[in-house]
Amino acid sequence: MNKIPEFNCVDYIHFDTADHFLSYLYLLNDHWGNELKCPWVFRGQGDASWGLVPKAWRKEAYGWLRPTMISLRSVAEEAWDSLYKGYGQTKNYDKDFVIEVLTHTTSIFELTYRFVELADELGYSVPGMNTIYSGAEFIRSHEWPSQHYHALCSHVFTVAQHHGLPTHLLDWTRNPQFAAFFAADSSWNSFIITGNFTEPPDLAVWAINLKEISGDIPDANTLNQLTCPRSEHGFLHAQDALFLWHPMADLFYLQYGHWPDFIEIMEKSYNEGQPKPVRKIILRGRAVNDLYRKLLRLRISRAHLMPTFDNIAKTLAQSSFLFDLEKELVSDLKVGT
Repeated sequence: MNKIPEFNCVDYIHFDTADHFLSYLYLLNDHWGNELKCPWVFRGQGDASWGLVPKAWRKEAYGWLRPTMISLRSVAEEAWDSLYKGYGQTKNYDKDFVIEVLTHTTSIFELTYRFVELADELGYSVPGMNTIYSGAEFIRSHEWPSQHYHALCSHVFTVAQHHGLPTHLLDWTRNPQFAAFFAADSSWNSFIITGNFTEPPDLAVWAINLKEISGDIPDANTLNQLTCPRSEHGFLHAQDALFLWHPMADLFYLQYGHWPDFIEIMEKSYNEGQPKPVRKIILRGRAVNDLYRKLLRLRISRAHLMPTFDNIAKTLAQSSFLFDLEKELVSDLKVGT
């Protein structure tokens, strides 16, 4: 197994049991501070080896993005001479390299634009739907590369993100138990889909102190938070959710040749001796079933956090599967004695 890299800006906390894991996540603990509004936000991931990389920048997103990137490349090439060749932030880079980055970002706009179009055709209203650019409009908008262009369409991107489209956003929550559920649920989905009944990988809840990461002036090493009105998005309300995004990600790619892991961003801006802005709370894989069961008893489930009829049915199915699995484990233990 490849060793997971460790970073100076991160405190690593390991637990073997679900009880100790949940106890550490309890928000009234002193290690989360005593402010009325806790500055820490949380993200759960089903595999502790995963970094903090938005879906649009992962390899699996290229199945979504590649056809759109190909179709938009000719538009980007036409705009090169009039908009981007000799432009202040792009003039020092090769044309093909700039167009590759531009069309990647543009394809996110195009997919989200098509999502809004189809939703509207089917009678669904998307908050902020009149703010989104099409891919071609974005290329010709003079907005790129700029820290502002994603913020202009922020409400639309949050809806697209929550419904599975690849975007530049990462989901977070102010409730650490909700983050623990998403980590356990991700692990369980892999467990059920693959039929792999061996011990699952360790899972992790990431915690970031927003007070320690926000810069007054956006640059290649700062992250921004993004929220939208809860009244316009039921899932956001149910999950106490917000998003983090990197306003200068395109410039980061031009400078370093790859899309950033958010941990990489925080590591670049971290100075030794400062309070560590990130915690990674890790639970051993063998405790995932117990964690999932305890969260269900706390009424934390897909049905509660993403309330739809489909998720109600899925939660019931998972509860039944867990009950049957526990009976088998108890039976095996009795046989063993």
